[in-house]
Amino acid sequence: MTEWLGPLVLGPAKHLIRLARDPEYRTFCRLEASLGRMPRFRETRARVHGLELAIPDPASFLISYREMFVERTLAFPWLGGEPRILDLGSNIGLSVLAFKRAFPRARVTALEPDPRLFGVLTRNVHGNGFTDVTLLQKAAWREATQLRFLPDGADGGRTLDPDTMPAPGLEPAHPGRELEVDAIDIPALLREEPYDFVKIDIEGAERAVIPASASALGKVSYIFVEYHAISTEPPALASVIGPLEQAGFKIQVHTVRSPEHPFLPGDAPRDYDLILHIYGSRA
Repeated sequence: MTEWLGPLVLGPAKHLIRLARDPEYRTFCRLEASLGRMPRFRETRARVHGLELAIPDPASFLISYREMFVERTLAFPWLGGEPRILDLGSNIGLSVLAFKRAFPRARVTALEPDPRLFGVLTRNVHGNGFTDVTLLQKAAWREATQLRFLPDGADGGRTLDPDTMPAPGLEPAHPGRELEVDAIDIPALLREEPYDFVKIDIEGAERAVIPASASALGKVSYIFVEYHAISTEPPALASVIGPLEQAGFKIQVHTVRSPEHPFLPGDAPRDYDLILHIYGSRA
């Protein structure tokens, strides 16, 4: 009996201890209490650490907030206090705010292609006084071009690889939902200005950006990639990890989402079969 009761007792105890010791965890629990039961895709606002935050989707906001501020997914050491950070896929700006909270003098360039989310990003970053952050309404890609972009209706979305798009003149893959966005040449951007930390969360486009950018990563000390295995496309993990290792990074991988029983039939296919956090450092 005690073997069964152990987890039931330890779980609440760990929660109470963390509440007492971890102010960021307390903040998250307060946010979860106020936002956790709100319907998906309902726009709202919250005041956090003196900041007024616009929130397009409470559920995804809570997930991202916990990752950024409680679990400190993007934390890295920097003795100088002024790291140069490139944030690809800035979403509504929580990653930018986490960087500026850790390093107030950090020089951050943030990209977000979705026009609706870019407006939220601008309010959450510039509207809260972080006017030294450079915000670009651009998609990250292997070259400067225009791409089709598919919003997810919340606070995400992904660019659609032109190599997998229908031929010209055919019906779009997602009629009525796709947007046309400007894309920036990331390899060229990395060569123009040195960055100390690069964060890449671009919903599948990493399979195009990283191989093209590998030779331009020589001055980057830390790189974070959220890898997305798109269910309708061939696996591409090797095309992401291989170039990073060839660029001299020591790699660690954390699993975010994966099938519980990979060899057995599972739930209905999702947009992403597998999500990984890939960490690269030169230390």
